[in-house]
Amino acid sequence: KEIASEGVMKVIEWYSRDSETRQDIDILISEAASAKEIFEGQGTTEGIKSFTLSEMIRNQRSLSKAPKIDLLQFNIESQTKGMSPVIPVVNVKQMDGKMVPQIIGTGIIKNDKLVGFLNGEETKDLLFIRNKIKGGLLIAEIQGKAEITTVSLEIFKNKTKVTPAVDGEDIVINLNIETTVAIDEIVGTENVIDDKGRRKLEQSADNTLKKRIEAFIKKVQSEYDADIFGFASKLQEDNAQAWNSLGDNWEEIFKDLKVNVKTSVHIKNSAKLSKSFEEGD
Repeated sequence: KEIASEGVMKVIEWYSRDSETRQDIDILISEAASAKEIFEGQGTTEGIKSFTLSEMIRNQRSLSKAPKIDLLQFNIESQTKGMSPVIPVVNVKQMDGKMVPQIIGTGIIKNDKLVGFLNGEETKDLLFIRNKIKGGLLIAEIQGKAEITTVSLEIFKNKTKVTPAVDGEDIVINLNIETTVAIDEIVGTENVIDDKGRRKLEQSADNTLKKRIEAFIKKVQSEYDADIFGFASKLQEDNAQAWNSLGDNWEEIFKDLKVNVKTSVHIKNSAKLSKSFEEGD
C-alpha cells in the first residue's frame, strides 16, 4: 500500500507474520520513484514480496545498516515534540538480470516531509546512538612499521547511555557508548592477538568509533537540523522542568547542541570463539 504525505513521503506498509496473535505494521520508505516499483519484481506476487521484505528487515538487524521501525513507533516519534522520526529505506537493484528489492539506509522525516537519506554506515552510527545496534562490523586500522593492518571487528554487544546535563539555558548531551567486539578478519602483518596488540587495537577502535559518531552528529545538525537521536525525548524524560523552559526553542538549540562522546571498545575474543561462548551461556 502506498501512502503519500503532502506528495513527499511514499511509504510501503504490510503486516509482518511474527505470530498468529500479533500483527505489527512495519513501514519502509521507497527511494525508488514510487512504492509500486518495489512490488513489481519479476515472478512474485505482492503478498510474496511483502513477506520477503519482512524477512529482509529481520535479517538486516544483524548487519545494523537499516533501522526496524513499526507504525506504532513511527507515530510515537512523530508526535514527540522536538524529535524527527526515521524510516528504513527500500530500493531495487539488479541481480542476475532481475530487479530485486534491498533494504539499506534510513530516511529522515521532519515536519512530515522527507528531508534526506542516510547510507548504511551512517545508519549504523545512528543505531549506536539510539542504543539499537544488534550486530555488524567495525573497521579499525593499526599503523605498523611497514604497512597498515586493517582489522574487522564483529559487534556482539552494545550499551549506549544518553545523559543530558543542564546549567541554566546551557545543555550538554553526554553520550557513553560501551561496545563488545571480536576480531573477525585481519589484513596485514601487525600482531593484534597478544595483550599488547589487543590493547593497541582497542584504542584504535575507540578513536575510530568516537570520531565517526562525532562527525555523524555534526553532519545531521548542520545538513538536516533534525533530532533523529532522541535527545529531546531524553531531556523531557530526565528534566521536565528544563524541557518546559527550553523545549519551544529546541530546533534552534539542537543546531549548536554540544555532545560529549565517550566510547569504550572491548575485544572479547575471536568471532568464532565468542560465538561458541555465547551459545553456551
